Amino acid sequence: MICFFPFRIKFSFFTLFIKGIVLKHRFDFLLFALYDYQVVLGSSHSVENIVK
Repeated sequence: MICFFPFRIKFSFFTLFIKGIVLKHRFDFLLFALYDYQVVLGSSHSVENIVK
């Protein structure tokens, strides 16, 4: 038990690190998608304003 304990701590930190990277990439992707969506909405509104 004592021998495996440091390994388990390292492994859990590694797992948390990987999860953090994955979550960050997902969050960046969501922000990028949201920004892209706003740009599309903004351009469509500007086109509507030009037509009017």
